[in-house]
Amino acid sequence: MDIRLETKVSELTEVTRLTDNSCGFADRVKKAIPRVKIGQRTNGTDGAYHYVYMDGHPHVMGYLYYGDMRENPKDFIDHYCVASIFIKNGKYADYNNNHNVAMSTNLDQAVKNAKKYLRPLPWGEVSGIHYRKFRHKFYESRNHYRDEFNASTNKVGLSRDYLIPELQQLVDSGHVFMDNELHNNIVDMLNKRKAYQEDKQKEIRCSFVYGYMKWNTENYVVVDIEKTLSKSLWQTLESTTYTADTLPENIKGRVMALNVLDDDMFVDDVGYKIGDNMFYVLP
Repeated sequence: MDIRLETKVSELTEVTRLTDNSCGFADRVKKAIPRVKIGQRTNGTDGAYHYVYMDGHPHVMGYLYYGDMRENPKDFIDHYCVASIFIKNGKYADYNNNHNVAMSTNLDQAVKNAKKYLRPLPWGEVSGIHYRKFRHKFYESRNHYRDEFNASTNKVGLSRDYLIPELQQLVDSGHVFMDNELHNNIVDMLNKRKAYQEDKQKEIRCSFVYGYMKWNTENYVVVDIEKTLSKSLWQTLESTTYTADTLPENIKGRVMALNVLDDDMFVDDVGYKIGDNMFYVLP
């Protein structure tokens, strides 16, 4: 999918003066779809692209472009282009950015395309956009227990795993090794082995949470994620909207703990803070 379709609203600056051909197109779209806003990247990149978004949603609905996005055209012809995840352009493979673009040389038709395809991303789709980074952070945290255990086996001088249960049985029976340092290292290794084995049982189940204000009331969208999904299935996930009073306590506590952190931070057994009031919380 075109990475531009994953643009966060926080990366944009609203454009209010719309004058040139491309912007004239954007102005028509803005007037045709209630409550939408038009923005461009704050950092100045992608100046030819106008992103369409709506308050209360962290990601754009899509973008507009005026030019020729066709691949290898015989003649260069400007088109009014609308990009959205809801567009499936059969002229292009699904891995091609143009697969999600509708193009027309007719402005009226292009505005109709915008009205048909530009709408907020399903919350399941939003929950999938940042999931890969969360998943990486989750398994990176798992490596800590593995590395601690491996380091402890090196202290004992073990390279054969089948000896470890034998040592466990000796320690459990009350045996004390003559060398005090060796005894302490073996006990430490066995404790870290237990922590590592318990940690390996953790599953990557989580809930995506997005918080926003509406009519002076805190609202939270929650999407429960039971497992890693293929790209096409994220949209099928259902969401539930809560107020601050109805948000389940286990989720509320984790969101509060994550909210004080910097963006892109993971805390084991708590969750991951994406930023822009978006979180993944662990059960």
